[in-house]
Amino acid sequence: MSTWITIMVTLATHPAHALVNGSPVPDVGTYPWMAQVATERSACGGALLNDRWVITSAHCVAGRKSVRIRLGQLRWKVSMWAGDAENREVRRIVEHPEHDRRWLPINDIALLELEESVTFTRAIQPVPLPSEAVIRDDYRMLTITGWGQSRRIGPLSESLQEITQPQTNRCYDAIGNVRRDLHLCGDVIDSKSVCYGDSGGPAVAKMGAKWYLVGIPTGIGGTECGGTTNTDYYVRVSTFTEWITRYTRERYP
Repeated sequence: MSTWITIMVTLATHPAHALVNGSPVPDVGTYPWMAQVATERSACGGALLNDRWVITSAHCVAGRKSVRIRLGQLRWKVSMWAGDAENREVRRIVEHPEHDRRWLPINDIALLELEESVTFTRAIQPVPLPSEAVIRDDYRMLTITGWGQSRRIGPLSESLQEITQPQTNRCYDAIGNVRRDLHLCGDVIDSKSVCYGDSGGPAVAKMGAKWYLVGIPTGIGGTECGGTTNTDYYVRVSTFTEWITRYTRERYP
């Protein structure tokens, strides 16, 4: 069984450790591409691709009437905004044309065009898409960030969290609709896992001194976050780079 990891919007009234067994991100400039994706019904993560586009999971935004993006902060709650934070409305939602809303996680990817471009600062920077060298390289570790829950029923975290996971092949046989050409799988070790509310956020891998966006959390391989036999699964971004750049390279007056 696999499970969607979007969450209905409920903000934490007390700090909670999200991602399961995650650690707080210490500085807003550590992962400056991290985006909050909030709709009238749900909360997810996202990643900034350039000054006008954010990438997320399609199931986070499909059918939504209003989507708002927040960039440049560690805290979820509006009352805790830092001075570098920027807020943007979404002009256009580009859902992958082959995303089937009935079946997760096939082509669960979407692009969000911002109403206005953002200014890059130490706290707001885009994340590169994987190059051919990154795709060929046998990178082992994924780093995932998010404000999601630490358990199946619970609040969002007020503070951005991070975990690392080694890649694994176990989920390709264990979870229906998870395919090698479309997905990456992360092994849940020491109960470090994505959870509800972490959908759409970045799973990055480091090559040398540079980070690349290689995955997007789309589900957990079970009904409970952090289960010892679970694997988490991610959209394999390299499969979709041509589709992504078709939109994100658009020029504006």
